[in-house]
Order: sequence, then structure tokens, then C-alpha cells
Amino acid sequence: MGARTVTHPETAMYLPDQTIDLSSPPTARACHLGMDLGSTTSKIVLVDPFNKIVFQRYHRHQAEVLSTLLTMLAELQRTCGNIPVHPIFTGSAGMGLAEQTGIRFIQEVVAQSQAVKMFHPYCRMLIDIGGEDCKMIFFDQRTRPDMRMNGNCAGGTGSFIDQMSSLIDVPLSSLDEYAQKSGLEHEIASRCGVFAKTDIQNLINTGAEKSDIARSVFKAVACQVVTSLARGRKIEGPVMLTGGPLHFFKSLRTALLDVLNLPVDSAILPTESLIYPAYGAALSIDQNIDEGFNVDQLIETLQKRVRKTELSDCHPPLFSSKFEYTTWSEKRGRHQVKSAPLSEASAGDIYLGIDAGSTTTKMVVIDDHCRVLFKNYSSNRGDPLAKVRDGLRQLDKAMQPLAKRLTICGAAATGYGEDLIKAAFALDIGIVETLAHYRAAQEFEPDVSFILDIGGQDMKAVHIAGRAVQDIEVNESCSSGCGSFIETFGDALGFSPEEFGALACFAKHPVDLGSRCTVFMNSCVKQALRQANDVADVAAGLSYSVIQNCLHKVLRVGDVSSLGPKIVVQGGTFKNPAVLRAFEKLLNVDVICPDIAEYMGAFGAALLAREKATKLLTNMATEPAKLLSVCQPTRTTDSTCKGCNNNCCVRSVHFSGNRTYCTGNRCEKIFTNSGHSRKPGRNLVAEKLSLLDQLAQDRPEATTMCIGLPMVLNTWENYPFWSTLFSGLGWRVACSRISTTSLIKESAATVMSDNICYPAKLAHAHILDLLKRGVDRIFYPRVTYEHPNFEDAANNYNCPIVTGYPDVIDSAINPVACGVPMDSPLINFNDNQQLRSGCKTFLARFAIETTVFNRAFDQALQAQQFFKQALLSKGKEVIDAARAAHQPLIVL
Repeated sequence: MGARTVTHPETAMYLPDQTIDLSSPPTARACHLGMDLGSTTSKIVLVDPFNKIVFQRYHRHQAEVLSTLLTMLAELQRTCGNIPVHPIFTGSAGMGLAEQTGIRFIQEVVAQSQAVKMFHPYCRMLIDIGGEDCKMIFFDQRTRPDMRMNGNCAGGTGSFIDQMSSLIDVPLSSLDEYAQKSGLEHEIASRCGVFAKTDIQNLINTGAEKSDIARSVFKAVACQVVTSLARGRKIEGPVMLTGGPLHFFKSLRTALLDVLNLPVDSAILPTESLIYPAYGAALSIDQNIDEGFNVDQLIETLQKRVRKTELSDCHPPLFSSKFEYTTWSEKRGRHQVKSAPLSEASAGDIYLGIDAGSTTTKMVVIDDHCRVLFKNYSSNRGDPLAKVRDGLRQLDKAMQPLAKRLTICGAAATGYGEDLIKAAFALDIGIVETLAHYRAAQEFEPDVSFILDIGGQDMKAVHIAGRAVQDIEVNESCSSGCGSFIETFGDALGFSPEEFGALACFAKHPVDLGSRCTVFMNSCVKQALRQANDVADVAAGLSYSVIQNCLHKVLRVGDVSSLGPKIVVQGGTFKNPAVLRAFEKLLNVDVICPDIAEYMGAFGAALLAREKATKLLTNMATEPAKLLSVCQPTRTTDSTCKGCNNNCCVRSVHFSGNRTYCTGNRCEKIFTNSGHSRKPGRNLVAEKLSLLDQLAQDRPEATTMCIGLPMVLNTWENYPFWSTLFSGLGWRVACSRISTTSLIKESAATVMSDNICYPAKLAHAHILDLLKRGVDRIFYPRVTYEHPNFEDAANNYNCPIVTGYPDVIDSAINPVACGVPMDSPLINFNDNQQLRSGCKTFLARFAIETTVFNRAFDQALQAQQFFKQALLSKGKEVIDAARAAHQPLIVL
């Protein structure tokens, strides 16, 4: 089949030479109807007996899978008549309907493979990105297609793009246009939406261009698709690109081809890319089958046979009746904060607390009597500074009519954006979030024993004993117990958080969705909806899941009594009555939920600002208008930190008064927002590298064979031995370069496991580096036993990954296929005689003289011992210096 390049307003891609006439009437013979019901969209394709598409539709189903399908089938009937069809389902939501109706089902990757084999036999790869899954299929004429799907991460899917688009407040339809205007890429985590949101929030806080963020989001998705699915397979074109995100976003296609290192003309974007699984499903039906349906019979079958099948496990209803809900609400309303309007405030001092969270900004103003005079709550919408300015303007406007003069004598910032707000508004007090929440909780219960704060993307648990903080727990890598978890599902189902919470309160059979991460929960929700459970039951089930995830993933509560008798819950998530009620029912406890639950961080900051202002001499004595006058950034500078090989891209935002806020730095070694410089300690890692560099410089130049050593895992630790041994044989030794970001990116597609440790992933980059450097051989031994560190050590086993990783490299990269042999002899370092024997056996093929080998081997042992003793000596110097100076010493 020929191929042609076409120019389109949105793309210029490589297209198959195929013409589709959607106006063609179907023939009298039964047509084939492919129905792809995915996680977010529904697609149907009607194909005539000559495999031409005569009807197609693509719609988002908003979890109303059946009704959306029936609507599309009714449209098919109006357009084409009550024609005979052979139907087939595919897609994650299609399986349930197939089971209930007895209609055929085909797995979507199998369906897509059918279409590729029929129309694009020359295609080597297919990449499909859907709403919540991504697929990669490798085609080889000699073997069956190698089909791969994402497992436990939705980072490289359309839902990830949806979330990021919402976070930067750019309509999804405009995201590609923004990205194409970009001139800069930022590093954004693609493995998890939680980390990505953190990275993007960081960029937003520092004024990064939305166009640059949009481009970076597409690059992150592309990286995640390749790293999670390629896993060592050789990347070759032509590659077919299908699925909604790849169809609509040119920038995503460009980023994907860049990561794959393929030219633009190797990409195939079929005209059926939006509906490709449905198209493939229709093509997979045997032309000789007899049984089928007329369209009206198909609609009737779906209406009659699809029934409600509730999940076997259900939670008890949150409320048994509206009366119980009313009684509970009245009881909950007892926990009121002291408050007064600004007009009743006494002339004099007021105190401001600002909680700059990851998704929202809260402000609270109190007086000397700790009464709340003013509060403001707003979504960041990608610009937290603007929201603080808006809040201050509202405060200033409310103060203008007052006859008395109120002065802000103390202001404190807390939350994710604490450093930014402090720098922008010249605040002199910053409060750790957990302490701010603890101080606020004390206003409602002085003897509080446990505080749980659940925000949009984070949660904090504070254990209190004797009115002192005993322990603090926070979520680090999972947001499935946070507010964004339930808000995201509400949005997907078309409900606001308030509507979703109200639905949940009166659900009769809350679905037990378990306590798992958001990605797996998506599957549970889809299954529940597929089985025709009410949205209210799903909403109530999600309310239970938020608390279960919080308790099981973060707190790991085994005994409720460990939380103590007086529990205070706070954070915007607990404004949802269903979540609060689920917490009480699961733990069988009564809790205190303040009426300002979402403001507690800002309230605590204001209380601490009042206390610190009376104890400390602060610079704060001003009015809102004056705070507004100092918060405009004067300039923004970008630089690359050279403190280490991370080469962090640091953005510095400069404000008047020589105030600066830095972001993008992974540590505070060089750039810091703490306001004071730190004296660096002695860098033993740098000294270790210096010893290795000196060892390499001491080696004489050799003119014979060049052997490459990957500086990874135990080969790096044993470099003095191997380098000295091979140099003593007259060989030239080449080391792989030190790890860099660019080096790691180049090898991402060769990593075969998501869960392997990062040092092992680095090995791929170092092997590729040696291949590029043109070494004659690569030496990467399999070492089972290491040097004994202590005389009485029980064993000296290496980690199985360390021992066996040369075999992984051989499969993932296959250096021999690149023209460079890789030697991986079995070596043991725990016994010198075994070590000598192993080395001698390996070198036998090279006809090394015995005297030359013995001399080189003895020198190698001495070099390794010298290296070890030098490191021990340097470590002892650090310990002795710390003892002499009475300084604390932390060993990692």
C-alpha cells in the first residue's frame, strides 16, 4: 500500500493512502459494528462488507456508558436505517455489557493489531494513548505481536493531561496551542500525578509561562509512555499513533517522537486514530457468520439485558434517614470559632495568617481577643500571589469605611507556599504547617490528643501527648486519601464537590471500593458503574475510601485507642459531610470538626503571629495597602546550579528590598530561602571521586585493546581493582562518564522494569555511554560475594540485582548486537584464591603470560586495599573533628 504526506491545519504527518466516504450507504448484507467503550469515551464504527467505514461517532460518556451508547445507536438508526449488523464490544467498559448481553468481545490491543495487520503490514509499532491507559504493540513478521499496557500508573494517559490542564487553568482545547508557543522545557515528574502537581505548582508559584508548562506536560507524558512500556524493546518505525490525546495534540506527537528518537516521517496518524480500537474490532468479525441483529433489536437487547448487579460488599449507609442527618448536623454545628465583624473590632492591632496551600489560599485576620474578623478562601488557579493580593484588597476595602484605625502588627505565612509569600510580602514570620494546625486545634480543644488535617493533595496527622507534639505523619507519595482524590472523581462524573457530598449522604448501598491508589480506584469505580450501581452509592463508597486510604496508607491505625480521646479533624476535605461521617463510622468515634475546618492553617498562623508579635520585636506594623505595594516581583532570573551533577534549573524571583525566592533546587546547599547561609560540611563523596580520578590519571597509556568499565553498582566500588588489573596487562581502561540527566534520558526506553532500583536503572545509561565511546569490549562481571567489611560478618552476599544485572543488560541492550562484546564472568571477592582463579579463567582466552598476570593481580589487590584504607582514614578524620568540636554527626 502506498503512503502520502498530507498537510492539515493541526498537523503534517505521514498518512496511509486510504479514502473513506462516510456518505456511502450500507449494503444489503450485514455490516460489522465495532463498539469501543473506554474509561472516558465511547466510540462506534460501522464497517460495510468491503471494510469501508460508513458511520462513526466519538463521545465522552461521563460515566453514563449505556445511555451514551444508546444515543449513538439511535443516531446510527436515523442515519442508516434499521439495518442488520454484527456487533462486537471492546474497551474496559465494554466487557461488562458483553457479559450481560452475550455479544462478542475482543480485547482492544488485539483489535488494534487486527487493523494494523490488514492495512499497515509494514508498521513496526503502535502507540495508543487513551483516557486512563496507554498501549504499545510491537510487530514482527516472525512472531506474534508483543502487546503491552500500563499497569499501576496512569501518568502517561489522557487523564493525566486533563488534570494538569485544570491545574494551570488552561482549557484542554487550548493546551496544544499554548505548548506550540513555548521555548523552554521544565522537568516535571511523569510517574505520578501527585508529584507532577507538586512540580507544576512550584513552576506556577515562580511565574513560569503557562506555554512552557504545557509543553513540559506533553514531554512528561511522552517520557512516561516510553519508559513504562518500551522496556528494552528496540524502537523502530514506522510507528502508528492512535487515541484521543495523540489525535488532538500535535505537541504530544512531537514530544513522543522526540523521546523515541524517530523522525517525523516515520509516524502514521490514520484518519481513524480516534476510533481505531472500534475499527479494529469491527474488522475482526468473521465475514461468514450468520447471526446478527437489526439496529432496533440491538437497542432493545441492551435496554432489556443490562441489569443492575451490585458489588457483593457494601458499606452501611452514612445516614439511615434525613432525620439522623439533621440531628448530626446540629450536633456538628456546636464547634464554632469566636468571630466578630470588622466593624466591631477595637481600634488597634490585628493579626494576619496566610495559608498558601498546594491548590488553595486561605487568609484569616484576628484581633487581640482571638476573634476571627475576616477570612478569605480562594482556589490558586495557577497564581497564588494574585490570590493573596485579591484577599488583601478585599481586606483593605472592608477596612476603608471604618472610623477606627486597624494596624496589622503581626503576619505569618504557612503551607506549601510559605517561603514565596514571606518573600513577596516581606513577612517576618513563617510557621511550619503542622504547628499552625496544632495551635488552631487548641482553640477548640486545649487537651486535643490527635489532629488529622486532610487537604487537597496532602494530609497531616499530629499525635499530641501532654500538650506537646509527640509524632507527625504526612503523606509522601500518594494522594488517594486527600481531597483531590474525591474531587477528581466528582469532576469525572460531572458533579461539584458539594453536589457529590450531598449525593453520598443519602446513598442506600455505598459501594466498597477498598483502599487503593487513585489509578486502581479508577478501575473499581468503572466496574461499579459498569454494573449499573447508582452514582450516589459510588460517591458514598469514595467517601469511605478517602478515610480508608488515609488510615491504612498513612496512619496505619491498628488500635483506635492510640489516637486518644479527643480528636480534632480539619482541612477542606472535612467540609464534605460524607467524608466526616465516614471517618466517624469507620472508627466509631465522635470527633470535633470546627466550622472553619478549611481555614485552620491560616487561623493557627494568625494566632502564632499574635503571640510572636507580643514576644518579639517585629518589623510588621502596616496596613493591607502597604503590603500590596511591596509584592510585585522586580525581575526573574533562571540559572543552572553547579553545586552537584543534578544541575538543577533554579528560578530566582526578586522583589524590592533585596528579597529573593528560589525554586527548582533539590537542596539548599547553594540556593536557600531560609534567610541565612550554611557552612558546608566535608564532602567525602567528592573526596572519594577524587581518589578514583587520581587512580585513572596514574595509569600509563596503553596502545592495545580498550576495555570499558561501567561505573555502576559494585563495579564502581571495585574500580581500583579492575582498573589496576587491566592496566597491568597493558590494556587501555575507559570508564563511563559520571551520571547526568541527559545520559539517563537517552537510556530510558531500555529499562525493563518500573520497580527496579534507580542505581540499577543508571547501569543502562553507562553501558550506552561505553558503546558510544567505541570501546573494544565491555567488562561487567557477575559478583556474588563481596569483600568482607568486618572479620565477623555473617556473609558478604551481593544483592541479587547487583549480581544478576549484567544478564538484564545483555537482554535489554545486547551490546554484542552493537558490535561490542560484553564479558560477564562469575567473580567472588570474599576469598583471594577464588578471586585469582576467577580472573585467570576469564583471561585465559587472551593468552596472558602467567608472570604478567600474577604481577598485575597482586598490584590490583594492593590498589583496592589502599583505596579502602584511604576512605577509612578520611572517615575517621571527620569523626575525630566532630568529637573535638563537640558537633553532632549524622551518618547516612
